[in-house]
Amino acid sequence: MALHMSQTYLTDETRLEVSVDRDSALSAPRWNPGDANPPLPAADALRLANDALAKLTVPGISNPWNLDHIELRELAIPRKNKESCWCWTMVYHQLANEHEPIPHLEIRVLMDGKVFTPSVIEAPIHLEY
Repeated sequence: MALHMSQTYLTDETRLEVSVDRDSALSAPRWNPGDANPPLPAADALRLANDALAKLTVPGISNPWNLDHIELRELAIPRKNKESCWCWTMVYHQLANEHEPIPHLEIRVLMDGKVFTPSVIEAPIHLEY
């Protein structure tokens, strides 16, 4: 089972979607925000995310992605115990044209170094009124 994490709309018919495998998240080392440092240092997570980004192809986007910010994010996973699951989230953006939105994407890195990159989903957005 995958946990839906985020969506970025590139066009009305294309979006990027990143999700994390529930089993992977539950098996990754834990981090308590009261602890000094997470099990995976930010620099290591960034290197892993940048390596994955270099292999990622996004249709219609040829410019390089720029790192916008890095954050620790708690994963919303239903679980019996109260332990939190945390991951590093790297958010990248591109320089926008004057009349276009700024494309961005997210890459998630679990505390064991497992990387989750976005998938390109080609499907129209369906709005219900």
